[in-house]
Amino acid sequence: MSLTGAFWISSTAMAAQGQALGAIGDNIANLNTGGYRRRDVNFSELLGHSDKFQAKSSGAKAGVTKRVETSGAYQVSDRGLNAAMNGRAMFVVSKDTGGADQYYTRFGAFEAKQDSTGTLRLATQNDYYLMGWPVADDGTVSTALQTIALPGRTQPLDAIESTSATVNDNLPALSSVGDQVTRSFSVYDAAGTLHNVDLVFENTGVNSWQVTASSTSGTIALATSPMPLTFDSSSGAITGTSSVALTGTWSNSESATIDVAFDGMTQWGEASAPRAVEVDGAPAGYVSSYYFDSDGFLNVAYSNGQVRPIYQIPGAVFRNASGLTEATGDVFKASQTSGAAALVDPQASELGKFLANTLELSNVDLAREMTNLIQTQRAYSTAATAFRTVDEMTTVVRDLT
Repeated sequence: MSLTGAFWISSTAMAAQGQALGAIGDNIANLNTGGYRRRDVNFSELLGHSDKFQAKSSGAKAGVTKRVETSGAYQVSDRGLNAAMNGRAMFVVSKDTGGADQYYTRFGAFEAKQDSTGTLRLATQNDYYLMGWPVADDGTVSTALQTIALPGRTQPLDAIESTSATVNDNLPALSSVGDQVTRSFSVYDAAGTLHNVDLVFENTGVNSWQVTASSTSGTIALATSPMPLTFDSSSGAITGTSSVALTGTWSNSESATIDVAFDGMTQWGEASAPRAVEVDGAPAGYVSSYYFDSDGFLNVAYSNGQVRPIYQIPGAVFRNASGLTEATGDVFKASQTSGAAALVDPQASELGKFLANTLELSNVDLAREMTNLIQTQRAYSTAATAFRTVDEMTTVVRDLT
């Protein structure tokens, strides 16, 4: 090896170790950056010309690999719009609202933001819009991926008409014929207006009662009126027919059709005991919050107590995640090396489980980086010493001539 070759080899060594120091510095600087992927440096030998027997070494070079597929630490969060993927999966995001230009990220700190048209969407802090599978009103999930549009806080959820009620009261077994027990509960019509229904239970004999219905806010009645009720003398449980339709018209001209069930009623020796009446229906409501659940659904909670899932969040997995191309904002782009993304259902796939109220931090291990820093520093210093030694040898040769 010539002195010129020695200069070259030691200089490539310093360049490679300098590149490694840069990667380590990047890792340490982003120790607490959510979604940051660790850079690992791999060294390889540079080969020069070869003679008849062997190749001649021409130094070293460094290659940087992003460890996209390696999970970081997970941190529990109290924000409903924070989420993480446990495993190989990543979130799909897009820079445009149409979703044509897709990117991928591990950091799930999302915020409700308005796009340029005023539509409220879920986005990262760098304005990449989260994408998901839309959920229909009947709960059916469509796998047509799209950017998530949120209902606005001034956009009401229509009222839900009451169609069923279950009465679970106890009637006193020691009542005399003609004794009455009155029970009231509230229902909603199709317009969301609240109405009271009064039920009157009247003792008609041993283990026998009858019930009638009325309301001060409309003309309603039981389809069978009075409706007979019978009870088992030993258990006190209701026997025979135990449900009936409540029909009529409310004072605001809305119709009423409610199935009233008495399945949970009893006749025991204690006094009349009102219990909670189970009634469906709800008034109109407004958005109170958005949040993810553990099945990967984005839910909207309304002021009337209703909760509606509107999107399911799939995970994107790659054949070679380390081959993804890095872009600004802790996001990555698919490349020929990474392969195309495959979307997985976080409920059904082991490749990526959805973690609600959780954030994934960087996958940098500080202890590992400090160890690498010491080793790299020593390697750089040694290469520099070799370079200086060759320089001194060159000086000696120069002075001999």
